[in-house]
Amino acid sequence: MSSLISRLVVSAVGLPLVLGMLWLGGWWLFGLAAAAALVAVHEFVTMARPLRPLAPAIYLGVLLALVGAHRGGVPWMLGGLLATFVLAFVLNAFSKTRAPSTVAIGATILGAVWVGAGLGALVLLREEHDKARLLAFTVLLTVWATDTFAYFAGRLFGRHKLAPSLSPGKTW
Repeated sequence: MSSLISRLVVSAVGLPLVLGMLWLGGWWLFGLAAAAALVAVHEFVTMARPLRPLAPAIYLGVLLALVGAHRGGVPWMLGGLLATFVLAFVLNAFSKTRAPSTVAIGATILGAVWVGAGLGALVLLREEHDKARLLAFTVLLTVWATDTFAYFAGRLFGRHKLAPSLSPGKTW
């Protein structure tokens, strides 16, 4: 199956599912964000493996950030992200990683904030604004449109590989 066909099939199934959960909000959106977070953290940990991030701290920090965003708003989301610092230092004290502590902890914090703050912001946007559905739909549709444009522009005009070891087909 070609790359384009598989993308179209995933979009045909995923788009109504994601938009439906976004429309419903609440625990449906939280479940979607949590599932997306698991995939995103797994990809980040795989990509950053040479830096030896402390994966349990990232997973738990992102989960705490999402729960905080869903149940308590911005302060609790930030509290969940800040818990990653404590978890990272504690796990680093007991781990047998060969990477320097600053690198391992830095990669851990980066992963948690990158994934947790992004998905947490979507949850917050959907739950704490006057025009919540409209704004959340606008954000997601804008991201999908720019991603689609970038894909086709890369297929048409891209010649040089961007990062062949991470994403073999991506060009600049």
